[in-house]
Amino acid sequence: MSTSLSVAHDIVNDIKDAIDSLDETRIKKMISVLRDVKKNHRKVFVMGEGPSGLAAKALAMRLAELSYDVFVIGETITSAVEKGDAFIVISASGKTPLVLEAAKIAKEKVGAKIIGLTASDDSPIGKLADPLLTIKTKSIETDDEDIYLSTQLTGSRVSSKRTIFQLATSCILEAIVSELASTGAR
Repeated sequence: MSTSLSVAHDIVNDIKDAIDSLDETRIKKMISVLRDVKKNHRKVFVMGEGPSGLAAKALAMRLAELSYDVFVIGETITSAVEKGDAFIVISASGKTPLVLEAAKIAKEKVGAKIIGLTASDDSPIGKLADPLLTIKTKSIETDDEDIYLSTQLTGSRVSSKRTIFQLATSCILEAIVSELASTGAR
């Protein structure tokens, strides 16, 4: 029988493995895009659904602390996305319909720079984003197009691998914000 403490250790180890799977070059590219956005007085938009949405909102709050002009898609006071803005989308599957559609519009119709965080390079969001941070977990289910809505409507349980994706995403985003703060992005 697992204890809460042993499960917590397993979660931390899984998060470490997911973070270790990241490509440092892609992280640097994301940081560069965010620096350019600020330098050029552009806006940052963030979006995700469910736990990914919470990670997106936390990122927005942290970027606002660094004086970024940042908005959460879906909130009532969100500005319009314009050419040259950054649009950060977070989706474990890379297929969440509303997030995917918003990213397509932002890129194809507006000309925003899409930054993606997902578990699969081959996902639809993965193909739209540049840079793309691929946060791999041991076995994440990426075939359900809208796990968040499905989970909400059916009351089914969310996979712990999705939890690992969200926690690892939050950790790497916090590290990126820390680097922006330490390198004079204020």
